[in-house]
Amino acid sequence: MRAISYRAGLFGAAALSLATPSGACAQTAEPWRFQVTPYVWAVGVQGSVDPGEPAPAGSFERSFGDILDNLDAAFFLTGTARHGRVVLAGDMSYASVSETHDVRIPFAGVTLPVDASLRQFSATLLAGYSVVETPHTVLDLLAGARAYDVTAEVNLPAPLGPLPQTLSESRGWVDPILAVRLRHDFAPRWSVIAYGDVGGFQIGSELTWQSFATINFQLTPSVYLSAGYRTQSIDYDRRGLNIDVDMSGPIIGTTFRF
Repeated sequence: MRAISYRAGLFGAAALSLATPSGACAQTAEPWRFQVTPYVWAVGVQGSVDPGEPAPAGSFERSFGDILDNLDAAFFLTGTARHGRVVLAGDMSYASVSETHDVRIPFAGVTLPVDASLRQFSATLLAGYSVVETPHTVLDLLAGARAYDVTAEVNLPAPLGPLPQTLSESRGWVDPILAVRLRHDFAPRWSVIAYGDVGGFQIGSELTWQSFATINFQLTPSVYLSAGYRTQSIDYDRRGLNIDVDMSGPIIGTTFRF
């Protein structure tokens, strides 16, 4: 598999369902309750991206210290809504990373600097039900879909033989998603959340999965602080575009509930 192996850092304002208030696990049938969470994700990305023939293989690897040098843009936003035991969750994220590295061009017998970039937008919508609900613990089962719009691009310093200067491939797809989410209040004003989902099932991507865990502190009746760790994986291989990436890193955020 041709691939652009890379490790990059993403550092951006983001949103994820990080913290549902400590001490508020008991759900009621009255009215709808909403929350949004901006957060920061210090994430390392490693894996491979192949925009397809005749793109040359290239590689780059970056640590968290290189995040700002290689992150072109980032935007993340999510929210949840609850009504009794019914749960709705939505998430949007956008990130663009790039780097220049030297790549060997086999047919030309030369090594050239190549600009590689990956731009990704995803949107998730889930609906579910709280199958366990006690004063201190809530367990949600959810199902839905995650839509992706991804562009992988390789830029050569100049056209070379059969290769144009820019080789780019864009693709959009939708993955079905199954998810589980556990929230537990373990002390006054303190709670933990564990979340995991899996999807794709060769309908969109081959396989995609995500997990995170956070510890949350109630700062005010409507504001909560969270810190934890998140991992996400995407394996997509269709019609000449191959994406196989793993992203992981610590997260910190603030939840606003209303």
